[in-house]
Amino acid sequence: MYSTEIAPRPEMPNAHDEERSRLLIPMARVLAEDWSDVARAYMSEFIAEERLASWGPPDTSDNVFAHICSQLATPGHYGHRPTIRHRSPMANKLIKPGGLLDRARYASRLQSVERYAWGLGDMLVHVHAPSSDRLVLRPVYPYEVYVEPSDEDPSEPVVLWELRRRYVKAAGGTIWTWDQWSIREDDTFYRAVAAQDGRYDQNLPGVKSNEDITELLFGETFEGEDYRWRLRDGSPALPFAWYRTADSGNLWQSTVRYGAFKATLAVAVLSTYVMHAARDASGSTVIVHGLEPPATTARRIGSEDQTRSVNLSPGAMLFLAEREGTKGVGVTTVGPGANLQPLDLFLRAKRQQAAERFGIGDASAVQNSSNPMSAQSLLISQATRREAAEQSEELFRSGDLALLRACSVVLRAQGV
Repeated sequence: MYSTEIAPRPEMPNAHDEERSRLLIPMARVLAEDWSDVARAYMSEFIAEERLASWGPPDTSDNVFAHICSQLATPGHYGHRPTIRHRSPMANKLIKPGGLLDRARYASRLQSVERYAWGLGDMLVHVHAPSSDRLVLRPVYPYEVYVEPSDEDPSEPVVLWELRRRYVKAAGGTIWTWDQWSIREDDTFYRAVAAQDGRYDQNLPGVKSNEDITELLFGETFEGEDYRWRLRDGSPALPFAWYRTADSGNLWQSTVRYGAFKATLAVAVLSTYVMHAARDASGSTVIVHGLEPPATTARRIGSEDQTRSVNLSPGAMLFLAEREGTKGVGVTTVGPGANLQPLDLFLRAKRQQAAERFGIGDASAVQNSSNPMSAQSLLISQATRREAAEQSEELFRSGDLALLRACSVVLRAQGV
């Protein structure tokens, strides 16, 4: 038996990267379609809690951000298996149909990577070769990565740390670790794993917080001449591929889609209110004074005994008795609630504005009239998808070349 509890996520090494990470995590939650708490947190920033309680749960079905990213990645660059050629016959084991790349599900895995890259601006893929006949392509999210760039090229990493959860038997369970890689020139090349989880008793035998557990995990260390991930000429390399959907010249593209993300949260707020208004418009409220409701159906409101409510089904008939000592009976009808048509038009306008923050204008979208109340009503035209694919072709080609290079690096480390 071992502990299945995991300590809170450690912070990034510096405040700037921690801020970047905290910005990206809710964006990734929206892309994963698991964002009710993100929407509620955003709504609670400027709407009182008691008012939110009457609105009901956030409506997260109207996800413009995720839907546009999915459309741009479908078929995108990987909807069909790319054709890969190499002049050396030694590459056939990797790139031929049914080869190592295909067995690693390269095309389907990269389609998911492309979807997240459109939303987060960056995505990384770690390439691992457990053996000479197997490759593993593991997506790495940018909010889990700390990077130091090259002095010559600010967009090229030479130090890369990945925050991961690992099962470590000596620690008694699953802990947070930093997988650390460095190929900085004029420095010792290394790959190390450092434990970051301090929740275990540090006075007892086992893993300590910030302890180097590389040898504990792998039975060896990878420093200096023992750093095995190298190019054909012997120079060190990182077994990662970096995919970007923008090229600002900076290391990260984290804020490229932030406006579209915030606009999607605004759409969720409005959509939640429209749903609340629709429920409110489904019936009327009747205020009655001078009549006594039946004791078995009345529900007291507040602390006043004379204030009660009765829920009625459509078509129901209820007989009330006149209250003793009353000076008259009155019945007032309030409602139904809001006019839904203007709200619907306003919601459509906000949805279109959210798409425009993504660069999708009126001329680029085709409205799906069969479902106008959903983000799926914003169908991006085929011409716009092709244009987006063409504009990002150079960036994804660069990522693919880095992926092939990383594949050769890890296979070379296996003696291939």
